[in-house]
Amino acid sequence: MAAIIPYLIASMVIGVFVAAFMGLGIVATARRVITVVRATMDAMRAPELTEDERETRVQRAGIRLLGLSTSLALRSVAALGAALMPVVIADTLGLAPHRIVMDRILSVEVLVSGTLIVFIGIYWSRRREWLKS
Repeated sequence: MAAIIPYLIASMVIGVFVAAFMGLGIVATARRVITVVRATMDAMRAPELTEDERETRVQRAGIRLLGLSTSLALRSVAALGAALMPVVIADTLGLAPHRIVMDRILSVEVLVSGTLIVFIGIYWSRRREWLKS
């Protein structure tokens, strides 16, 4: 039983990371970055705008991108921090040392299974959206 505890904690880490990743809106923020970049490129190519108008739009977009990039970085750090909480709690409670849990998290079987679970979850959520429309 004790041998399976690090794998259970590794599974919790993956689950918490995915939940934090989705809950913190990292994907939505990344999409906003792409939208701002596309709008900026469109403004730069727009023949109806004067050079001053283009410059103003590019400067505003630059400031917006700095804010979004900072937000994206902070959200990512928060998601990683949240994901490490099960490791810290398990180590504190004496359930499993953090080195063993981290070894299990970085093992091939956990990485492959975690990736498959995430992809299945993404497919399932997309499929639900497709069925609604």
